[in-house]
Amino acid sequence: MPYRGSSRVYILDRLRRTEGLAHLADAIESGRISSHAVALELGWVRRPRLLGGSVNRAKQRRFQFQRLLREAVRAARDCP
Repeated sequence: MPYRGSSRVYILDRLRRTEGLAHLADAIESGRISSHAVALELGWVRRPRLLGGSVNRAKQRRFQFQRLLREAVRAARDCP
């Protein structure tokens, strides 16, 4: 049965197939961000509705994702 949905393997494969997102797959494999956090930010999966808790962790995940995107843009710009 093929991997699909929100499995780590599927998300990594989908990132590598999608042009321009391989740097996110590399960040997942190096442990800088989780595959679920990336899929959430890209809109591939949805987080269940919270019944309490802190919104700070969501802010941290979003900041982490945005930092990875900024690094990718800088790396692309600095490449000859």
